[in-house]
Amino acid sequence: LLFCLLQLWRPYFFLTDANLSYFPIVVEMGSNLTEGKNPYLSDSLFGGNYFVLADSAFLHLMHPLLLVLSPLTELAPPGLWINEFWAVLLLLNCCWGMNGLLMLLNQKFNLHIKPGWIGFLSLSYTFSGYNIIIGSSWLMYVGNAAALPWLIWGLIHPRTQRGIILVALGLFNASLTGHVGPIIFLTILLSLLAVLTTLAFRSWRPQDHRICGGAIASLAL
Repeated sequence: LLFCLLQLWRPYFFLTDANLSYFPIVVEMGSNLTEGKNPYLSDSLFGGNYFVLADSAFLHLMHPLLLVLSPLTELAPPGLWINEFWAVLLLLNCCWGMNGLLMLLNQKFNLHIKPGWIGFLSLSYTFSGYNIIIGSSWLMYVGNAAALPWLIWGLIHPRTQRGIILVALGLFNASLTGHVGPIIFLTILLSLLAVLTTLAFRSWRPQDHRICGGAIASLAL
């Protein structure tokens, strides 16, 4: 409903500025895919025959789901709505992560927050001024904002395996939907949070060792 209100206020709400500049690349990816060519080999960038994955500025367009959706962009004008649909998926990912984090915090620390308030706080984070104002021009930053609750959710999760999976999903989505710069800051933040949670719980858990080691290795790379 909130997303529909944004579209009524301004159709193609997220198809502006940098998002509009990157959209032709997604269209070309879809065209190459339908023609049986390498979708990540661009004929229009930097004189042609340019491997998009070689440039970190385009990594936020490399999510497998966006690749699956890319052939639909050739259907003009309905194809333009693929960008808006992608924005919806990023916002849903953001809301899902924050909802899961708040539910775990509520259970773990007996905060006695009612489910209605958890839903309200999740939507508030999802449709924050940052996500709407910045995201309308740079959807990649919504990908970064969506990854943050997933990373914290996984870090404090009492089940080690599930926590690792949540952190891995957060890093995977951040790497393929977000901007490179904030991903580095997220990795540093994840390392600091791992240390803080260790001090808080007075013991090193297996997932803390793996997360800290993985974060340090990522920073080194």
